[in-house]
Amino acid sequence: MTDQSNEDNLANEGGQKATEHHVENVINKDKPVVETEEALLKESKGDTEELNSENNDPEKLLSDIEPTDDKNEVTNTEDEESTETEKNQKESDKQHKEDKEEKSEEELEKKSEQDTTIGQAIDKAEEVARTDVYDPDPEIDAAVDDIVRSESDETIAEADEKIAKLEAKKSKVSFKQKAKKVFSAWWCNKPVRYGTLAGSFVLLTVISLLPTTRYGLLNIVGVRVSSSMVVIDSQTRLPLKGINVHLQNKRTKTNDNGVASFNGLKLGSSELSISKRGYADNNRKIILGWGSNPIGEQAITATGEQFTFILRDWLSGKPVLNGEATSGENSAKSDDKGKIILTVGEKSISNVKVLIKVAGYRDVILTGDKLTSGDIILKLVPSKKLVFVSNRNGLFDLYKIDLDGRNEEVLLKATGKEELAPVVLQDPSHSTVAVVSSRDGDVNASGFVLDGLFIVDINSGESNKITRSAQVQLIGWSGNRLIYWKVVEGTSGGNAQRSKLVSYDQSTGEKTELATANYFNDVKLVGNVVYYAVSSFAVPQSQAKLYSVQVNGKDNLKVVDNQVWNIYRTEYNKLVFSAFGQKWYEVVDNGNSQEISKQVAPKSKNFIDSPNGKTTAWVEIRDGKGVILTSSTTDFKENIILTKQGLNNILYWANNTTLVYGVVDNSQTADYVFNTSGGKPKKIVDVTVSTGTRR
Repeated sequence: MTDQSNEDNLANEGGQKATEHHVENVINKDKPVVETEEALLKESKGDTEELNSENNDPEKLLSDIEPTDDKNEVTNTEDEESTETEKNQKESDKQHKEDKEEKSEEELEKKSEQDTTIGQAIDKAEEVARTDVYDPDPEIDAAVDDIVRSESDETIAEADEKIAKLEAKKSKVSFKQKAKKVFSAWWCNKPVRYGTLAGSFVLLTVISLLPTTRYGLLNIVGVRVSSSMVVIDSQTRLPLKGINVHLQNKRTKTNDNGVASFNGLKLGSSELSISKRGYADNNRKIILGWGSNPIGEQAITATGEQFTFILRDWLSGKPVLNGEATSGENSAKSDDKGKIILTVGEKSISNVKVLIKVAGYRDVILTGDKLTSGDIILKLVPSKKLVFVSNRNGLFDLYKIDLDGRNEEVLLKATGKEELAPVVLQDPSHSTVAVVSSRDGDVNASGFVLDGLFIVDINSGESNKITRSAQVQLIGWSGNRLIYWKVVEGTSGGNAQRSKLVSYDQSTGEKTELATANYFNDVKLVGNVVYYAVSSFAVPQSQAKLYSVQVNGKDNLKVVDNQVWNIYRTEYNKLVFSAFGQKWYEVVDNGNSQEISKQVAPKSKNFIDSPNGKTTAWVEIRDGKGVILTSSTTDFKENIILTKQGLNNILYWANNTTLVYGVVDNSQTADYVFNTSGGKPKKIVDVTVSTGTRR
């Protein structure tokens, strides 16, 4: 308690000295000072130091506590009387100890009196400063009080701030130390440590074995899975498109194949909901485990109005597969017998509109008045239109027409400048047609009429003129490319580059020059390879060879090192060439050429492949009649499918089973359609034929 009081007194004395120093500065501004505080304190300090020096002198202190003469005599007496009994010695030692303690107490009392004297001296100095230096002034006293209060508040605030920082640091360090201490204690305690680890292992094992806890834990750590299903009609067992499927918080609709897929799903029990207007809802719970979770077919039962459609080919009468009927958001597909059962949700049949679509066939639209409760038999017509030339009105107009003779329209109206009937070649893969015509009335410097080559869009009727020439010969279509041979305008008959073989890409408008010569003895397109025979007229004999090149201009190769006159495609995979010097060559499967024995009047066949590339068809003349034959493109075996007088060539495949061909005899020039699967051929329309149209 005394130590704490001493510390408080020292702190108060320090603050008082600082205050008095500040007050001195204030006083010096307003009144003269007789004797400075520093001088008074110095005098007081001198007195204090004098007292302290006396008090702290070791020799003087020793003299103060040195034994008296009487004591020395007692001590000497004790030394002389050493034979005194041990009892007397102990009593003497005890007395000496008591005397020493008594003198120590006297020394402390004397020191206390000295301290009191020092304090009185300081008080006296302060009293002199207050009474002699200046008179009491209330304003100065108030200023002193304010200064003391302000400085005390600042000192306390700074101390509080330091204490707070120390406490925060101590608390932070203490938490880490506690955590470290707890872990260290756990680790050093083997029974507790092994017990904890064993318990954790058992807990994890239980969690992994129980689906509920296992799925919950995996969901917490962010594991997600996927799921898929196929929604089918419970009656037809066929997939349904556009069905609403809801799983967890995700929604989707089935695609064209009836498949609904989900990603980012949680594991465990989930509610699956399948709904569609016209069908009963299918709601059930499923368990989603680890992985992709394919849950197979999900059947829904129709409750709305149903319509049944039977799809048939209009020529063969056989079922048409892969058909689809749609009405608003409702749809259904045909089965393997061409049957479609469509369920709709509308309450009134008069509001129902059904669209029937099949690839390669013309769309059919049915409205309420044509929808009945029984089977609705639909005879489908191929969608690819026929383009033909007719001068029935005195001009060479270009027409388009459906294969059943319906929807005839003028595609490109004649200008009256055409000297001959235009030559047409339909693209088997796209809705375009190549047309060679002098319809623009172009002439060269000599007044010779020039032909233009046009690409016409069958759907829109738009035409694009890609070149003009004194002579244009169409070779054929290969994918997006049209291959043609033209004579360059303005060149002389002896020009070595008078003729050009060109490939035109209708998708990009790019023209690729495949070859040049004064004249080509023959050109043949086989798939995506063009074979061309260069004539020796106006060129060196060394250049008159047989070459092959890709339709894109690549891989230009020499096939026969001789001038070739004619190219014959005698088989689907074999070419035969007649050459200079009555020599003959052949190429099989686009391999190297080989010289063969002399051939007698070989027949060249114009093979036309179906859209899927699986079947090829061609025409032969047998017994004076035209015969259409077909074969597989992989296992060549010919089949006779049609024999007719005047049948001279195949125009194109309308789909994979339907052929369009031309007939020219004494009674007619017309185009016909026939299904290779059966049925009778039907005449489409009478046409006007120009030389080169059916090359």
